[in-house]
Amino acid sequence: MSNSSGVVTRELRSPNYVSFYSNNSKQRLSPFDVVLTFSVINNPPNEEAFIEELCSVTFSPQHFKLLLAGMTTTLKTYESQFGEIKGMEQLQLKQPDSSANFGAAIEEVKKAIAAKGAEADRTKKSAEK
Repeated sequence: MSNSSGVVTRELRSPNYVSFYSNNSKQRLSPFDVVLTFSVINNPPNEEAFIEELCSVTFSPQHFKLLLAGMTTTLKTYESQFGEIKGMEQLQLKQPDSSANFGAAIEEVKKAIAAKGAEADRTKKSAEK
């Protein structure tokens, strides 16, 4: 349903609705689409880490630009309420382009996770003093 100005005023949740947690994503572009693939980095104990792709969402470039504007506003609001998100330089990892460099990307992920853990330990110890 839309009002007289053409604005949608009602939302319904599809019976096929799903919700995922994602700590990794990659993007693909074409002249007509932007595709975001969401995934989870899994690092089971005593096993090799891996990336599990969960879903892809395809956007028109126009919708993607509107989404980006909305996400930018949401991020600014988050940081104004909870403080600046730090440590991003450690998390700016290259996406694996092929299986040939997938292992190197996983090693980068492991190092970033270990560095974040060490940083959290230092922060906790500092707070305990």
